[in-house]
Amino acid sequence: MGSLPHAIEALTEIYPEHIWISVNFDSLDKCLSQTKIELMSIAAVKKYLSDLGLVVKSIFPSEESQLISVINLVNGFALSIDGVKIAFMLSHDLDLLGFEVPREWVDLSNWAADYYVPIQVDLEHNYLHLWGFVSHQHLLQTATLDRHLQSYEVENADLIDDLDLLWIAGDLVASGGLALERGKISSLTSLSNSQAKVLIDRLQQHKSIFSPRLVLPFEQWGAIINSPEHLAVYINPAVAITKIGDWFRSQLAVFKTASNIIVDRGWVAIDEFCNQPDILSGYFAASQKNKFGIRGIALNNDREIHRAVKNFSG
Repeated sequence: MGSLPHAIEALTEIYPEHIWISVNFDSLDKCLSQTKIELMSIAAVKKYLSDLGLVVKSIFPSEESQLISVINLVNGFALSIDGVKIAFMLSHDLDLLGFEVPREWVDLSNWAADYYVPIQVDLEHNYLHLWGFVSHQHLLQTATLDRHLQSYEVENADLIDDLDLLWIAGDLVASGGLALERGKISSLTSLSNSQAKVLIDRLQQHKSIFSPRLVLPFEQWGAIINSPEHLAVYINPAVAITKIGDWFRSQLAVFKTASNIIVDRGWVAIDEFCNQPDILSGYFAASQKNKFGIRGIALNNDREIHRAVKNFSG
């Protein structure tokens, strides 16, 4: 556990089943951002658990490429510990009466965890205090959903405070000796790319004024961030979502000149096609406004286009 301040050592005698992790927040600027606090906390928790001999990995939506964006959207982070997903909820509250879990971590299939652990962050005394855990199923059965804040309120009495039992439970789950305690998660209506874009544009407009997770009804917000594709576009609006069918159609549109040889002969060997400079020059100069057809091959929908792609590449 490392050397901890004397006050913490005294607390471990009172709460021996809890975990206390020393973090040197004093080494940073006094105007420490919440993002930096969370990043330091994640690193400290991962190191502590790894030192226990547990296999710890970051998982969606806490992959390294998305980590900063995700923790700026929703409080908390998730880790896979010996194959069991555990979500950690950070709080600066000094009491241990309970803690809040953002609804995303409970009601979205890609976010929901197997267990939830509250972490008390004490910047003054430089420590993290992990003080219990609750399963997803038990949380749904006992916690109160605050629809205004879109978070579940978990009371202290509903937690198991001996964290050693969590690692044991995780080991049993990983080995198949214990079933996961997952509650039922309602499915969300999926959004098309165009629907998602409209909603993402709306979120971007309110980004500096409101918390984005409270701008839309939870079902719409959840449908965006539960989809890796839509989440990536929200994080980086410049990302374009393009279907393979749309891409293939755009490529076929420039084949006007080259189509004559393909129509006359059917599919030709790529080296035969590429060794004809007049064909290639016409291919690259062709107008995209002209249509192109291939004898015997229909390109009227995504399934037909997918088949054509397979034939072409095979």
